[in-house]
Amino acid sequence: MRKASSMNDLHGISPGRTAACLILVELAEAPDRELQTLVDHHATRLGLDERDRRLAAALALAVLRHASYLDLQYRPFLRIAPTQLKPPVRVLLRLAAAQRFLFERIPPHAIVHETVELGRRVFRLREGELRFLNAVARKIVSQEQPREPEARDPVRYLSARWSVPEFLVRLFLRKYGEAPTRELLATLGDEPVTTLRVNILKCSARELIERLQRHQIQASPCPELPSAVVLPDPSLISRAVATPEFRDGFFYVQDCASQFVAHVVMPQAGERILDLCAAPGGKTTHLAELAGGQVQVVATDQDAERLELVRENVARLGSPNVEIWDYERVRAVAEQQAQAFDAVLVDAPCSALGTIRRHPEIRWRITPAHLARFARVQEEVLDLAARLVGPGGRMVYATCSPMDTENAEVVLRFLERHPEFAVAPPSAERAQESVGIRSVATEAAARG
Repeated sequence: MRKASSMNDLHGISPGRTAACLILVELAEAPDRELQTLVDHHATRLGLDERDRRLAAALALAVLRHASYLDLQYRPFLRIAPTQLKPPVRVLLRLAAAQRFLFERIPPHAIVHETVELGRRVFRLREGELRFLNAVARKIVSQEQPREPEARDPVRYLSARWSVPEFLVRLFLRKYGEAPTRELLATLGDEPVTTLRVNILKCSARELIERLQRHQIQASPCPELPSAVVLPDPSLISRAVATPEFRDGFFYVQDCASQFVAHVVMPQAGERILDLCAAPGGKTTHLAELAGGQVQVVATDQDAERLELVRENVARLGSPNVEIWDYERVRAVAEQQAQAFDAVLVDAPCSALGTIRRHPEIRWRITPAHLARFARVQEEVLDLAARLVGPGGRMVYATCSPMDTENAEVVLRFLERHPEFAVAPPSAERAQESVGIRSVATEAAARG
């Protein structure tokens, strides 16, 4: 790919569309990058105002959530497969299709013009490539209705219609059946609820809502968790974290399901609890808050760089009685068979497929090999945790994946290797009752 133009060359082109193009091309060339990180980077680099930042994020999300479906819209106009196109060309055609069929009130001529100008001035495409872009973009916008995939093969149809890799569709069909899988896939483009966890050691949910309103940030109580508040728009996160309240540790940005995990652990005063996969620190700090600072929490993580994020969040939130250990120190304690903790939380490394709504780029990153590798890592971490739980203690295993290969199957194999443990669902049920949530994607085990 040719070097992109400088910002001085981009006068007259939509900054939001420019940022979206750059974000999507970077993700195409480096799938392990995080969407939000790239949005933040290019918003700063291009000096985007709030409106253009939202546009860039919306366009990038739309393309990532509907990539296969968008490819379907221009595939008939190509002599080659979409996968053979250069990343910038494919991104520009997907953006043209997204603006035509997923967004309203964008004139067709404006879509064509910006598609070509982005190719010319952002990616410096050759004249032949620009003529190709112009011709295909014109055909895209000339369609009155979007094309639908053929329905003969359920796997191929669902994969193309909802832009999910075929191997994931097969796994969903095997787990849920066809009708529930169709319903599930149809929701993957929905906007996720954006929640903030209130630091209950510093304020209440009502007080945080009032404080945010002073900064013209609307928030409302979370119906599922009394210690959380809901933002009506994900774009408000950037404004929320720029407030003094964030700097002073009044809240932490954390999904509702993620907040529930600490409730399952149910920290009790006087306990010693280990958070074995702690980065970036959301659950570590939550455990300290739930016990009113009356527990000793030890946090560690295999990734030393990300462990620094735990230190930063513990300091910002003022979480009491939290110690940060390096991973080798925890291994050394385990080697001594110390059984040093009343509870161990294993928020295990996983595919994160349960977060596709918020992170749609994940679906294009994960392969069957990734799932197998994560399962091996999860078993290794659980075996380490087992040596650290004291008699009568408990271990909570949690992932943000719906896959049995990362959840039930891992737990069953663990129980075969460690018959001294047993699944203890009543504790999870009590935790659910305490916060009013009816479902949980965790397994709690107790050492006999």
